[in-house]
Amino acid sequence: MLRVCAVFVLAVLSGTSGCVFQLPSPTGGGCLTFDQLGSLPTNASAGFTLVDTASDPFVVTSPCATLVDQATLCGDASGGYSGRSTPAVEIGNGAWKCLILGDPTSTVSTSLTSELANETGITLTLSGGDTFNCGSVGRTVQYNMICDTTVPATNPPDNTMGTPQGCEYTVTWRSPFACPTVAPAPCPVPITTPSAAQTRYQSGDFVALIHFNMGTYAHNGDPCCDAGNWDVKASYAAGKTADPATFQPALLNTTQWMESITALGANIAILTAKHGCGFTLWPTDAKLPDGSPYGYSVGTKETPGVFQRNVIREFVDAAEVAGVGYGFYYSIMKNFFLCHSFSGTNSCTETVLPGQHNFTAEQYDDVVRTQVTELWTEYGNLTEIWVDSGLGEFGPLMVKLQPQAVGTPLNPTGWCGTESGHPSHDVGPGDVWSTGGGSFGDPKSTQWMPKFCDPQLFQEHVWFWEAGLKVRTLAMLIPIYHDIVGRGMTMELAFSIDRDGLVEDTHAAMYAALGNWVRTCYGSPVAETTVAVPTLPTDPWVYALKVPVGAVFDRVQLREDTVVGQRVRNYTVAVNGMTVATGQSIGIKRIFLLGANFTGTASSVVELRVHSAIAPPVLAQFAAFAPCPSS
Repeated sequence: MLRVCAVFVLAVLSGTSGCVFQLPSPTGGGCLTFDQLGSLPTNASAGFTLVDTASDPFVVTSPCATLVDQATLCGDASGGYSGRSTPAVEIGNGAWKCLILGDPTSTVSTSLTSELANETGITLTLSGGDTFNCGSVGRTVQYNMICDTTVPATNPPDNTMGTPQGCEYTVTWRSPFACPTVAPAPCPVPITTPSAAQTRYQSGDFVALIHFNMGTYAHNGDPCCDAGNWDVKASYAAGKTADPATFQPALLNTTQWMESITALGANIAILTAKHGCGFTLWPTDAKLPDGSPYGYSVGTKETPGVFQRNVIREFVDAAEVAGVGYGFYYSIMKNFFLCHSFSGTNSCTETVLPGQHNFTAEQYDDVVRTQVTELWTEYGNLTEIWVDSGLGEFGPLMVKLQPQAVGTPLNPTGWCGTESGHPSHDVGPGDVWSTGGGSFGDPKSTQWMPKFCDPQLFQEHVWFWEAGLKVRTLAMLIPIYHDIVGRGMTMELAFSIDRDGLVEDTHAAMYAALGNWVRTCYGSPVAETTVAVPTLPTDPWVYALKVPVGAVFDRVQLREDTVVGQRVRNYTVAVNGMTVATGQSIGIKRIFLLGANFTGTASSVVELRVHSAIAPPVLAQFAAFAPCPSS
């Protein structure tokens, strides 16, 4: 199969009404539209059975549909595969009953195909399948849809599954529904838009990333537990980290946390439900392989003196009262208690310390599955989910149980590449896009992926509370704000809860100071607009600010209404005809510090000229602001 051009997705697979793709013609500037794929036969109840050289058969249906009765197909009456959207499975007869080959809710890539000189069609590649023996990427299934008007409309796929290449599977299907219509005009440029979860995430400047777990009672780290504090009481620790009773927040008050979170202006808060030590902040019902309780959590009855309150429940209740969205950090790969390292490998190959448990990968995954299911089903709809160092096989479960949350494979976010708070210095200056992966994003990507940076409040690179550390000053935090939020990213700022279970007074004062500064500096512009003025065709979109006479400003803020996508591609800002800022990306927010004070006069004007956009821009704000104290 020869792929003759790389292309984009116009509409993701979402049933027959959404199964439409447009691709540039390989022979010229025209556009090919594949809008009949939704009419392919589905044989929805039983699917079509395909075989290969192995003994296990495959069952597939149209790439625009999903297998309806997976429980029966997979011999899994418990419904373990029910609700998982897929058009293709491999039927098993051993430890597994079915392997999902691709998920149409995940990224769908497309290309034109030409098998023979007279055969054209479209290739659809669906990722997001099961990871069993396939690493973290998982299985993919490629549908080679070949345009063939000589076969009936009911023609099924070829009965042989393409031999898997690694974890890639190939279905070949000849059909008149795979033939495109041809238009001479170029294909429209697709406009990628955020999901509701991603829009919610980008609606505020700040997320509170709360670090509070066993590491609070030892020292910062990942994991915070180690041979120097696990079965011995280190000089810096409150007790042995192997002992769940070491976690003792005598004055725990999650409502007090929310006071600082709302003072900062954060509208989402994340709590480390389980960090690298393996200690859980809720009384988990997970069992060890021998049937004994997990035993390393709050609320456990097996060890005397263990803290008995459910920290997760109190956090959720306080967040709901405060009107703050909430979510959990859970480290899937790492668990010092269960001998798993940051990368998910066994960390006890040489020594198993007293109190540690060394299980197989399958046994470990059983514990994780129980715990994440508890977190993702017992505490309501989460706004965000944080999983550090890898998802393992649990991405589909996350999407199934919390489809509305951001931070999942369905609603991804992207890291800026540094925890220092200074991405321009560490990663590089420049435009940041809410589409595409990497630290800067990609304006050509069809995947919406908001970017975030996660700096600490401490002056040191420390997440968990430690005695004697100083917090950053407001003068230190303001450049961090401009380098993160001012370049279109979300600032996930660390909250380091102390051993009493409180936000320390010095920390609370700085969260309030930063929040007050943002509200004072960017709450009331001296002039703003969202409406373009008539102008020359060479610059089709010009926005003009008339600054009041005598008003002083030294910065401008630009915001697109990203609900309809990030449309602007090139622009300049000018004051009285003098260019003061240039850029390509605006997105959710772009702040320019002009480096000088300007004063409004009767004739002065501030202009935003959009030179290039993939569609008419929709601005949420173009505004000028007065100089700010401490800026």
